[in-house]
Amino acid sequence: KFESAEQLAKLLVEKRPLDGENWRRLARIYLEQSKYSEALGALMSAHHKGLLSHHDIKQIASLHGHLDMPENAARMLALWLQQEDQLATQEEKDPGQLEADEKQSAASEGKKPKTAAELAVQKRRQELDLLRQLGSYWLIAREYETAKRIFAQAESKDPKGTTALMLGNIHFDDEQWAEAHQFFTIALEKGSLKDPDNTRLLLGLCYFRQEQYAQATEQFDLLRRSKKQAAAAAYWKNKIKKISARKAASG
Repeated sequence: KFESAEQLAKLLVEKRPLDGENWRRLARIYLEQSKYSEALGALMSAHHKGLLSHHDIKQIASLHGHLDMPENAARMLALWLQQEDQLATQEEKDPGQLEADEKQSAASEGKKPKTAAELAVQKRRQELDLLRQLGSYWLIAREYETAKRIFAQAESKDPKGTTALMLGNIHFDDEQWAEAHQFFTIALEKGSLKDPDNTRLLLGLCYFRQEQYAQATEQFDLLRRSKKQAAAAAYWKNKIKKISARKAASG
């Protein structure tokens, strides 16, 4: 089945190489067979010929990511986001029109339409997810400064502390204690963290690394009843006491 369909699709590409739909068809057949490299090759050939639409760029980015090519994935997703912003500006609609379009679409699918407020929340969530995906690609590609910049954009859109925590961890790994401290604080303030005690421990360590021992002790004290982090907090509190004792003895 797939072999004959693949051969036919290749023949169509050879006969009409400037028809973007032929390249898309070939890519789809490759994907149905889990031939991801071949699918990407087909789409990239069409992309270099200028035959693909804006929507195809996102799939190219996804395939690069799937094939462990994070830098290429990041560049393609960044291109898609840039184009998306341009299209949104050109085709900007008022909330009433968006709601009317949603009602029409929902009616055709037999679903309950979303309100304008629900559509706005959905759009913000999608934007946030895409920015975090882009940041993750740059992080995997070891382009750390670019990743930090993209995650900072995502953090400004995130009502929860999840993205701030990610930024805090990235800065912590780079031993940028002041920046890590800033984002761990934001993460705790925004909340909705899976393990807030661990975040507080990391915040305390940021203070410790900056020799702000009183603030570090304050954070560790808040963890004295934590099931997971009480022992670690007590360990670091004890280190602070020893440092203070040495300073007092030498002072």
